[in-house]
Amino acid sequence: MDRDSQDKPRSKDIPSADRRELLAALARRQIPASQHIVEFLYARGITHVFAINGSPIDPVIIGCARSGIRVIGTRNQQSAVFASLALNYMAGGIRSAVIVSPGPALTNCTTGLLVAHDNQWPVLVISGRRSSLYKKGNFQELDRTSLLQPLCKYVAHVDSLDAVRESLEEAFRACSAQPSGAVLLDFNEDILALKTVFKPVGPLAVESLTNTHDVLSAADVHTLLATLENARRPVLIAGSGLRWSTDWPALIGLVEAFSLPFVTVPMAAGFLPAGHAFNYTAIRAQLLANADLVLIAGNAFDWTIRFGREIHPDARIVFLHNDPPVTDLANVVAFHTDSGLAMNALAARAATQTDSSARHVSDSAWLDELAAARASKQTAFGIRCRQPGQQLSIFNWMDVLKDCIPAEAVTIIDGNATLQAAGAIIPAGFPVSRMTPGQNGCMGTGIPFAFGARLATGKPVILITGDFAAGINIMEIETVVRHNEFVIIIVINNSGNSGSVRQHQYFGKDYPENICQFQSEIRYHEMMQAVGGHGVMVTNREEMTRALDAALAAGK
Repeated sequence: MDRDSQDKPRSKDIPSADRRELLAALARRQIPASQHIVEFLYARGITHVFAINGSPIDPVIIGCARSGIRVIGTRNQQSAVFASLALNYMAGGIRSAVIVSPGPALTNCTTGLLVAHDNQWPVLVISGRRSSLYKKGNFQELDRTSLLQPLCKYVAHVDSLDAVRESLEEAFRACSAQPSGAVLLDFNEDILALKTVFKPVGPLAVESLTNTHDVLSAADVHTLLATLENARRPVLIAGSGLRWSTDWPALIGLVEAFSLPFVTVPMAAGFLPAGHAFNYTAIRAQLLANADLVLIAGNAFDWTIRFGREIHPDARIVFLHNDPPVTDLANVVAFHTDSGLAMNALAARAATQTDSSARHVSDSAWLDELAAARASKQTAFGIRCRQPGQQLSIFNWMDVLKDCIPAEAVTIIDGNATLQAAGAIIPAGFPVSRMTPGQNGCMGTGIPFAFGARLATGKPVILITGDFAAGINIMEIETVVRHNEFVIIIVINNSGNSGSVRQHQYFGKDYPENICQFQSEIRYHEMMQAVGGHGVMVTNREEMTRALDAALAAGK
């Protein structure tokens, strides 16, 4: 991300001297530890901080605002973590942080930390504690580091002045190295005001971020290419871990060089073109059931690929992952590696093959069979999406949206039924243009994800969410409006978490209490109007098309 494009003018409280001169001046005088934290964040490229003010962490928040870091006050700490996750994911690195006060403010971050942990996404959370009265009945007393340790890649309780710089350095190393995750720094109140000499911040040491398993050896690359050459029905599963270091054009080149059918998991949508001839995500089960080699790049052996149950039992399985599975299966070969770098190496080696006869061509009859099956599935799906009737289904709505959303837009998807329908129908226009809760499946991420994605990319961001998911963090629409960011939120109102379907299934139509089903006429658009945004309710295709076109034209 271009730092200069993100910075706002510094406050009048800060001298207007050149930044390097200012840092040199700071190096010659002592500053409070709270300001040391601020200067370190700035020097490491943090452009945004999501925060809710409170003691004892206020001096850090104030310092960030005065230093030129854009500070955004959210309505909930959970939302702050979600927004920071989205900004960092879209930006490709740690570009934002979260600052919260102790007690419930920190425990409110727990769900966001879990999402970061499960997806291996980077997020930095900074909090404070009133250490002088710990275990003496102090207000909101909590051993938060022990509580949150299982969710974090790195946790530090910073209880000495000497540990401030060390913990900050380690936090950024943890966030920057793959696999990434959540980091928590918990600063004692009584050290935040103590003064120390600020030392200029240098670049992160490359050797601290690189492990020996990150890059495949030349021999491994040769072996993998030979394995692809010998396969007749190879398949690539493109996982979400490819996001961080993959050369996208090279990945396409590898697919085309080997006539390699592929599927993408939901968070990898757009990594390879949705309309590519070798994209068989729509018929994944059939594809995998007939494969003789499955190359899984950047994805765990988890629920997103049905734990491999769809794969033919005799197929060879090759894993490229920074945390490969431990298995006794004879047909599984796992490489402990950065999946993006590994695919780049494979693509580069394949591109050097000058003899076209050495290029692999998959079983042509199999490819023809797959293409026919995909076409049939798309035809049947198209009929389902265009069913006539006054009341539109969620698939009808997605069919309308896919023709209205511009190719340059970033799409965020949230909700249960919404995730399934939108993921199947609405394509991702380009690499890293789609965000879902990923491996975690958490609902309620959509609005803060959309906000963070907008801040990171500057592109139009369109959120498609169910009403249950929207309601979890719906007050963040006020944050979006307050900061005048261009986010379009489409709420699919089906009266709750799968709406009447679960209510009728679990309790029957005549049960007097609506447990799974909300009121059917909740006016979510009026909630947006109430906070100063534009809201409209649509009930048919024509209204949806007009409303979305008007929203895109308005640019706000």
